[in-house]
Amino acid sequence: MRTPLPIAFLLATGLMPAQASAEARQCAAPPRLQSWGGAYFRKVVSLPQAEASGIAAEGVLPSFLADPARYFTPADPKLEHQIGPLDRASVYLGGNGGGKELDVGVNWRRVYDRAKRPAFTDKASACDNGDLKRRFFMSRSKGVLALEDGTGAVVASGEAAVAAAMARMIPDFAFQPFWRTTNNGGNQWNQPDLGSPENLLLYPGEAFFMRLEQVRGSTFTISIAVRPPKPGRQFSVTFRQEGFEAAGRVFKRADSIDQYVLIDGVRKGNEKPDGSQIVIPTKARALGMRWERVSVLGPKGRLIPMAGDGCVEVRGHDTAPAYDRVFKIKGFTPEGGESVDILPSAMAPLPDHTSVFSVGPSPLADGAGRFITTWPSLRAWGRAVAVEIE
Repeated sequence: MRTPLPIAFLLATGLMPAQASAEARQCAAPPRLQSWGGAYFRKVVSLPQAEASGIAAEGVLPSFLADPARYFTPADPKLEHQIGPLDRASVYLGGNGGGKELDVGVNWRRVYDRAKRPAFTDKASACDNGDLKRRFFMSRSKGVLALEDGTGAVVASGEAAVAAAMARMIPDFAFQPFWRTTNNGGNQWNQPDLGSPENLLLYPGEAFFMRLEQVRGSTFTISIAVRPPKPGRQFSVTFRQEGFEAAGRVFKRADSIDQYVLIDGVRKGNEKPDGSQIVIPTKARALGMRWERVSVLGPKGRLIPMAGDGCVEVRGHDTAPAYDRVFKIKGFTPEGGESVDILPSAMAPLPDHTSVFSVGPSPLADGAGRFITTWPSLRAWGRAVAVEIE
């Protein structure tokens, strides 16, 4: 008998076990599928603990290589802040309490100075890695156009000289803090003011510390810093997130390549929780991510490693069929550590009769009793995905 309804329900509720990898895993429990789709995420979630109050992690940030074919330059100058790759790496912690979701961490964003001028770099990696002499801003003094580096030194002056220098430049990016709350029935995306001292810049290959803690009731704090500690290279904020007052809280850590789509010339997030989106083909890569230790904050300051019996791996419904190809994971440790490379191009070509479950809109049955989806993003793979449920 074939029917999509029980699968859709189980995916929506997060109770459907995914097919377990034959390789070693971080968590003892079998992986679970989630109805979220539209991003290449590697996620590990703690089991519910009544007295858990947060999560802390140490690790090393990945290198991010964008796909030149998925680069967005908006026609509208007012959307200049959206310039850049339509795939973005992120590394974050978070949790779920009372059905409310919370994410905090760093993601790949354009660099600005305190005057809110966008930065450029001559490094092919699109990241100056903190070298102020490889970070550049355009300026104008007494009507003369100039290009200056991050130290304030003028490196080109005059229209022709600046144009020649800019021909070697690309927009400059770095990992920067964000926090997403879900109060009052919606998403609230937050980040420090552009170019402000609080807007910490972190770089690929840099060691970091993150901590998310429930101080009391709906009050949380997050702390992000480089390791070893350095003056001026830390970020902290206190904010409100409802829903975590009740028992049964869970916390998570994730690294991902998030994706955007273009709708009427405007960049929109591709990830959706209802199974209606899947990942978009891309040659972007996130390499060398390393979690060194990850711990749930238990009672009386006790650190509980998120590994073994204390966690479960959660997979997106779209990446699950190719999970072990897309996510190259090794180096598991009892402290919750592992190393991850994210290789989205390993998704293609999709195998025949893949197990991407049809939980999206308008499933259609073919003559053989299989259900197929016709989402536009699936067509990018060059086929409709057949879904067969025994």
